[in-house]
Amino acid sequence: MTTPSPASGRGYLVGGWTFTDPDVPLDTACYELRLDGAAIVRQIPASAVAVYYGAVEPGGRSILLLHNDIERSAMSRHRFAADGSLTEDGRWSSGGQGGSYIAFDSSGRYFVVANAHTGWAVFRNGTEPELIASLRNEGSGPHPRQVRSHPHCAIFTRDNAWIYAADMGSDEILAFPFDGRDGRVGGKIRAYRAAPGSGPRHVLSRHGLIYLLNELGNTLVVLRPEADGTLTEIQSVSTLPSDFTGDSHTAHLDMSRDGRHLYVSNRGHDSLTVYDVGAEGLVTPRQWAPSGGKWPWFFALTDDRRMIVANNLSDAMTIFDIDTRGELRASDQVAVRRPVFIAPFRSQ
Repeated sequence: MTTPSPASGRGYLVGGWTFTDPDVPLDTACYELRLDGAAIVRQIPASAVAVYYGAVEPGGRSILLLHNDIERSAMSRHRFAADGSLTEDGRWSSGGQGGSYIAFDSSGRYFVVANAHTGWAVFRNGTEPELIASLRNEGSGPHPRQVRSHPHCAIFTRDNAWIYAADMGSDEILAFPFDGRDGRVGGKIRAYRAAPGSGPRHVLSRHGLIYLLNELGNTLVVLRPEADGTLTEIQSVSTLPSDFTGDSHTAHLDMSRDGRHLYVSNRGHDSLTVYDVGAEGLVTPRQWAPSGGKWPWFFALTDDRRMIVANNLSDAMTIFDIDTRGELRASDQVAVRRPVFIAPFRSQ
């Protein structure tokens, strides 16, 4: 494996996670991926518990990581160093069990963690994160994976007025009023009820709308926020081509910086769906691009019109070039053990 020069190229932190494969031990690895001509990667020190997800803190000098195994869940803060290493600054409870997602508010003063087994935890950011709210839900759905509430994601709206939380188990998006001045979180509102068995996974706020990705139903739903926090559905489209008949589950969504294209990863169909985003925020499918491997769990859009895809069950990262129409073309691939998330690597 080639060792990159830490001072050259654009770097990304990659977490590996093997929990989905009962025959493979939990992997504790983290990697640094460099895009400097050909993609190159090296393993870097991580932590003693499997890394599932991470979010770069505002300012870009550190990252919060979620660590998961069967019996425990934690979060840690690591600082990026100029030599490409990570230095752990502390470790704390994630506010629950089964941490699966972290998102910061627009000010960087607060963040929310989705804990898949217990609920959502809201923290005041600081040297020692302070838990200020524990949010819970109850419910189930018709799918075998929906026997109980399954928090999977939560985000702050751009105006910091609401926290929207996706519950894959109860087929709901919840809304919690939020006051960013003092960190107060209000009582839950059932903002949107998805089709039974849809499995809401990730939500994204852009164009004054909420984009919902349903994992089990393989649908992308466009929602309009109302003044009372509820969400009105204005569009629902499949993430899969009409002639596909196999088993598939969505994983991640993101939008280009210019807001003109939205991307979704499909595990099973093993593809990336490209949507054009119209003037009103509605979407039209443009392309289904093979992901370059099996089970594309996560992807990251770079600043230079590229996409990095974590093909978890293929032990591979695929790099795509993005043309002016938003379409994807595979340009490189690099071996990484069980990649599951990607975050920009920024040193001090």
